[in-house]
Amino acid sequence: MAPFHTMVKSEVIKLGNELGVDFTKTHSCIVSGKMHCGICMPCRSRRRAFEEAKVKDPTIYYFNLPLAEIDKLSRELSQEEFVERYFKPFLQYTGEYPKDFVDNLVNIMKKYNG
Repeated sequence: MAPFHTMVKSEVIKLGNELGVDFTKTHSCIVSGKMHCGICMPCRSRRRAFEEAKVKDPTIYYFNLPLAEIDKLSRELSQEEFVERYFKPFLQYTGEYPKDFVDNLVNIMKKYNG
């Protein structure tokens, strides 16, 4: 079942807000299971949805840069630069992944992205 498949994310946020959902107990980040990175696409989508819904986002993001700045950086930096500057420090901070995985993240991403 997909009860929200006809709704955009901001509409889901509005509905959740009306129903009293505790958004601190929801999670969107695909990079970490502990906290939101603030730079992956699901984190950016979440932030945009809260803005569009005009609902205060209670989420704590590791990187709390303005969305426009994150979007610009993701377009202007190479994938390697973006990973080195943003994803690696975040993953090191969370401690969720083995050090060798974090150290080799660029190579791992190249392997899976062709």
